[in-house]
Amino acid sequence: MRVDVSTDGGSYPVFVGDGASSGICDLVAGNAPGGRVGLISDTNVGPLHAERIAEACRQQGLDVVLQTFPAGESSKTRRQWSELTDGLLDFGLGRDGCV
Repeated sequence: MRVDVSTDGGSYPVFVGDGASSGICDLVAGNAPGGRVGLISDTNVGPLHAERIAEACRQQGLDVVLQTFPAGESSKTRRQWSELTDGLLDFGLGRDGCV
């Protein structure tokens, strides 16, 4: 199911549902003309899904960097955000990429 989320700055689609991750690489490829993808997950969800999704995207020719951060509210810090964004920049993710 697609849900369009509206904000003051625009809108963006959110896809939810059983098996939604199976089509994620097609969606990402259409939004990453540079072919670079930053996949970010916490330590709870990452071990369950992240590597499978990253590998599926790689098989479609996308260049993927996988970054994880500790699960929980205590990880929502400026320092953690800085580490994640620095990693994306080090990877070379630009405006033509997708997170």
